Amino acid sequence: MKTKGKLYLSAAVHSIPAGKPVVFWDTCAIIELLRLSERSINPERDFEQYQFLADKINKGEIISISSELVFQEFNQHYSEELKELQKWEQKLRDSVKKITAIMVPGPKRRRIELGMNEMHTETRVTATISMIWRNTILIREEKKFLHFAYTRVKMKMAPSQNKEQFKDSYIWGTFLNLAHGLNAYSKMYFFSLNKKDYLDQDTKKPCAQILTDLKILPNVEFHYVLGSLYGAVSRWIP
Repeated sequence: MKTKGKLYLSAAVHSIPAGKPVVFWDTCAIIELLRLSERSINPERDFEQYQFLADKINKGEIISISSELVFQEFNQHYSEELKELQKWEQKLRDSVKKITAIMVPGPKRRRIELGMNEMHTETRVTATISMIWRNTILIREEKKFLHFAYTRVKMKMAPSQNKEQFKDSYIWGTFLNLAHGLNAYSKMYFFSLNKKDYLDQDTKKPCAQILTDLKILPNVEFHYVLGSLYGAVSRWIP
């Protein structure tokens, strides 16, 4: 996968065009595209919402940003997740063929079997992922993000309160630093599906530390549900 390029924070702040919504991706938010057909309650709707975001990013109506670390994590898991998608679909094809094997031979049976042989979603999925990445600016690694993450892990502060997860805090620190630099922007959205480390497990809402981080950033929103992000962005961009 290719990206739009890598920039240090100072360069990103000055080069990102103003007045457009900014979406900052966490790793799991993009990897989820490979898992929709198996995990989503409504995969058609969810895929259409991902495609909407990818299309608006491709047209330059949404500015897509992420951390260099997110891209590294994505590349570490991409091949494995793609293989899982392929294995899952093959299992479904094999199951349907076991059923059709008992059907009366004829045109109907052949249509079903031929249709199952053509059931491959990976092309559409990978094309959408590629569209997002090739239009995404990556924020390069910097010491200030490392220091932020170290403090969060040491003090057991979200998103590192449940385990010594350095990467989550590093990515969150990258986003917050960018958000402070782009405080004149219309809207910024952090998108992550990592509910375990960002949400309060009792209230199922962003935990106190995350809310505190965002309190002084009125133009910034944290989204942990795809439909919520889609709704927020579509209100800005019809």
